[in-house]
Amino acid sequence: MEMKDTKKNETLVTEETVSKYLIDNPTFFDRNESVLSSLMIPHVRGEAVSLVERQLLNLRKQNSSLHDQLGEVFNNARDNELVSEKVHAITLMLLKEKELEKKIEVVEQYFEQEFDASKVQVALFSEIKNLEGFFARESPLYFSFEEFILKGEIKCGPVGDARFLSTFPDYEPNDSAVMLPMNEKEWNGAFIICSSNSQKYFSGMRTDFLSRFVELFREIVNTHMSCS
Repeated sequence: MEMKDTKKNETLVTEETVSKYLIDNPTFFDRNESVLSSLMIPHVRGEAVSLVERQLLNLRKQNSSLHDQLGEVFNNARDNELVSEKVHAITLMLLKEKELEKKIEVVEQYFEQEFDASKVQVALFSEIKNLEGFFARESPLYFSFEEFILKGEIKCGPVGDARFLSTFPDYEPNDSAVMLPMNEKEWNGAFIICSSNSQKYFSGMRTDFLSRFVELFREIVNTHMSCS
């Protein structure tokens, strides 16, 4: 009977029970140093290492991972600071101009210089005819961008489609561009930056600064319209 009980108890010893015991008894290896020194753990390279060496390897991996995460945090902080500085700079420039057409001109020139762009286009559309700075929604320009604007999603990638080439003849099929839609109750539009570098704008790229700027510019246009 005793042997059966012993065998039964042995079958109940699992990895889970061993793990729980060691966690609940953190001084086990202090009291059993011979067990600690005799433990050899297989390494992924096929070499056997001691428990202490294995722990050191794990700690190095954890430290490396934490270092990478910390580096990413600092990089994001620097990126956010640069974004804030650029938004601040263009905001001051826009506030100096009273006419909407002048504001649009400032935006296009600023982004051509800051982003080394071959072309920048701010296209605003309204149902109100003869509105300063706006194209009519009946214009061919609006029809070429209507689907993109109403979809409301940022588009990045190559320019090789008929909408770009027919609307802006100076675009080249190998250019790349980023397009940001603007949708408001009384107006909508598109903000487009084009580069002769076919790899500069690509699907999945970050557009943090451009998205923040478009939010700012929408508010500037709304304020301008309310004061007109």
